[in-house]
Amino acid sequence: MASYWTDDKLEALALSVIGESRELSLNGVTMNFPRIAYLHCDAVKKSGGLYVHADTEKVSDKNKAIMKKDFIITFYDPNNEDLTDEQMRILMEHELLHIGYDADKDSYFIRPHDYGEFKEIIDKYGIDWCKETK
Repeated sequence: MASYWTDDKLEALALSVIGESRELSLNGVTMNFPRIAYLHCDAVKKSGGLYVHADTEKVSDKNKAIMKKDFIITFYDPNNEDLTDEQMRILMEHELLHIGYDADKDSYFIRPHDYGEFKEIIDKYGIDWCKETK
C-alpha cells in the first residue's frame, strides 16, 4: 500500500518556481494563487507503460470542505530518485502549469498538455528534459 506525506521543501520549491516563471504569471496562477498540497508518494506509478514522475489533481468541492486545498501535486519518489535538482525544478514547473485560472468564471481548472508536454516547457528546456531518468 502506498504511503503519502507532505514536505515543506516541495512547497518552497513551488514558490521559488512561481516567482521566477513568467508563464505561470500569464496563466493567472500568481494573481489568484490557489491553495496547493504538495505530497510525496513511495509508490512507482506508470501510465501507458511510462513512468509518471508527478501529477496534479483538482480537489473536489466536497473534499475542499475538509482539507482547504484547491489542488494536490503528488511526486512519485521512486520515479524521481535520479532527477537532478534542475530536473525537479522543471518537473515542479510542469505540474504547476497544469493549474489554470479562468478569470471570467473565477474558477481554477486542470490545464491539459499542449503536445504531450507544455509548449512553455518545450521552448525552455526541450522535449526530452527528463529522458535519461526512469
